[in-house]
Amino acid sequence: MDRVDRHPDGGYEVIDYKTGSAKRAADLQRDLQLGVYALAAREVFRFDPLSLSYYYLETSERVTVDKPQQRLEEDRQTIVSVAEGIRAERFPARPDRMKCSGCDFRLLCPSAAV
Repeated sequence: MDRVDRHPDGGYEVIDYKTGSAKRAADLQRDLQLGVYALAAREVFRFDPLSLSYYYLETSERVTVDKPQQRLEEDRQTIVSVAEGIRAERFPARPDRMKCSGCDFRLLCPSAAV
């Protein structure tokens, strides 16, 4: 979550900056990242964002993604499922020098190939 704007009507917009090519809002409906941010805003920061947007730096384009409550609940279930898989170690490490060298967890990971 790169930025949160409070609008004159009191609503909040969560904005994430992107460096790649812009995608269409329809193509981002199943994207988990903004769902994670919306859920974090609600549960950690105690506000419900009225809008969720990606801002593409290269083109200065803002793409707002609609995340209805049902979609946010699906995102929550995905997050819980992945977290449970991590706790149960159902995701075996696949060490790779290129990937591990840029990973934020390489110093903690017993499988890091660095």
